[in-house]
Amino acid sequence: VGRHLPGSTAVKGINWPGALRTLWRIDSVLQGIAFALLIAEITVDFGFEWTSLLYETRWCKDSARGRFSWQKGGRELVTPGVWNEIAYTSQDYQFPFPNWIVTFGNTGIKGATISFSIGWEPLIPGAPPTSYSSRLVDKITGQVFSETGPTLADSNGRAVHVISADVPKNRVFGVQGFAAGNWAYAQDGVVLGMEDML
Repeated sequence: VGRHLPGSTAVKGINWPGALRTLWRIDSVLQGIAFALLIAEITVDFGFEWTSLLYETRWCKDSARGRFSWQKGGRELVTPGVWNEIAYTSQDYQFPFPNWIVTFGNTGIKGATISFSIGWEPLIPGAPPTSYSSRLVDKITGQVFSETGPTLADSNGRAVHVISADVPKNRVFGVQGFAAGNWAYAQDGVVLGMEDML
């Protein structure tokens, strides 16, 4: 039938049984590779599902430890030359103790690690404060748990402080900021607390 098609020519000299055996061998090898890839994919899927199950049921449980996170809700004017109370007004989460209420917190019966950050910016861009300082203090006794500064302002009159400290049990603590020489804004900050293990 094929020889009657226009442009067809007879194919001579090809050993069709040998060529078919070669194709059969290539097909067998490719099927073996496909089977091995299928087993590998099933193994990877099983491993992923198993570790996901462990992650959700064992590894990724909510901590029983008390904790909180509050952010600054905008700019706060800082009077130069005196320590100012810094407020963090926007609550992310809070599972007491420790806890935070706008300008102060309480560590509870175990103590806590308290961390905070403050972004500093001058009130008058051309006349920034000469330096900035920040500290974590006991609101009742005045004890300073941690302090940073004085930090010189950068070329834009800005600075950033990040502080962390261990605060003993049953203490009321607060964040204070200091601008030397001129008015400033405290902004873009967060205060975090995590209850101590013991």
